Amino acid sequence: MAQVQSGARLLIGFDFPLGFPMGFGKAFLGSDDPCALWHWVRDHITDGPDNRNNRFMVAQSVNLAFEQSHAQRGPFWGCPRGLNLTGLSATKTSDYAALGFLEKRQCEVLLPKSQPIWKLYTAGSVGSQSLMGLGMIARLVAGGAAVWPFERNISQSQVVLTEVYPSLIDSAVARAVGAGQIKDAAQTQLLAQALNHMMQLHQLAQLFEAAPKTDQVHSEGWILAQGQQAALLAALEG
Repeated sequence: MAQVQSGARLLIGFDFPLGFPMGFGKAFLGSDDPCALWHWVRDHITDGPDNRNNRFMVAQSVNLAFEQSHAQRGPFWGCPRGLNLTGLSATKTSDYAALGFLEKRQCEVLLPKSQPIWKLYTAGSVGSQSLMGLGMIARLVAGGAAVWPFERNISQSQVVLTEVYPSLIDSAVARAVGAGQIKDAAQTQLLAQALNHMMQLHQLAQLFEAAPKTDQVHSEGWILAQGQQAALLAALEG
């Protein structure tokens, strides 16, 4: 892209989970290395030019693998009832404790409105977005991008990818929607505006430093600016 070729540094946010709850990778692939999971998704998801894809079948294959190895219903759920995919139910029936990992990542536990990566369908679901997007994360990493907080030292990275959650600025978005803006457009524009203003004030570092520096976060990921909502909203008012 032109910005990269010109030497500009880029921060790119994705509104879907970039990681799985700690323990899933170990149980499924033998490693909690998030990069291994991204590559697995990249190698198994197909996405055609007409938007046809196999995300529900891939989730089904994961569930069936857990049924064989753990004799338990696999972690993914949510699909159109007409698909009739064995092992992938329309509603949540999984026992995550029995599978050996939690339903939600630490960052999601702290944000009660957020949805787990396992939910693929119906209102609020983000699992399908992750299954379709993580393969692209793997491709961007292969091209030299860094993914925070999986890579903690990003100071020398030209392209940094991170997870964002526009609901952190819900109050500002609600005002924009009340003024006639489309919600998705308002979320994107306002979050970008807040981050850009913080960059100009040399305040972006505080958003990265706010994430807990633990093995769990290094495995699961973290939402940029989580716990820093007040700073984002202040940046919009500045």
